[in-house]
Amino acid sequence: IFIIQNDVIRFANRRARTVLGYTDEDLSTTAIAKLIHPKDRKQVVTRHRKKLKGEKVPGTHSFRVISKKGKEIWVEHTAVRISWEGQPATLNFVRNITQRRKLDAQLQFAARLEAIGTLAGGIAHAFNNLLMGIQGHISLLLLDLDSKHPHYPALKKIENAIQGGAELTSQLIGSAR
Repeated sequence: IFIIQNDVIRFANRRARTVLGYTDEDLSTTAIAKLIHPKDRKQVVTRHRKKLKGEKVPGTHSFRVISKKGKEIWVEHTAVRISWEGQPATLNFVRNITQRRKLDAQLQFAARLEAIGTLAGGIAHAFNNLLMGIQGHISLLLLDLDSKHPHYPALKKIENAIQGGAELTSQLIGSAR
């Protein structure tokens, strides 16, 4: 919990100071924008200024802050406009959601892997079906062909290659699972 007034933190509770790693003196002399990740800074500062003017802004949003040690911390932020010592300010509630963001990223990665596995399995099955169709025709040709026929060795090589391809697709299906 902290109060922002004149673009600096005028009050921060102990937890806010601990997470950010700054002292009260540091916070009261450091522009709030410098604590926000550069990629999120413009959006957060714009929201803060709108809130100070009394404009309506979405209630809760997430962004990154940078601790004194340079650590990136994801936070979920809610603010309300207040009067602090007779001047406009915002009362801010921030929750560290870094761990939740990491878990969400891991879940998304797992979902992508599952989708890739499903796709690979589907392709492998389709490819295996094609190989089995070719295998069936080669086998029928070889049944009617004498082993001394000039095309017999080439057809046997094709049959062996198909079996190798079938083993490969079987491994791919196993990996997809």
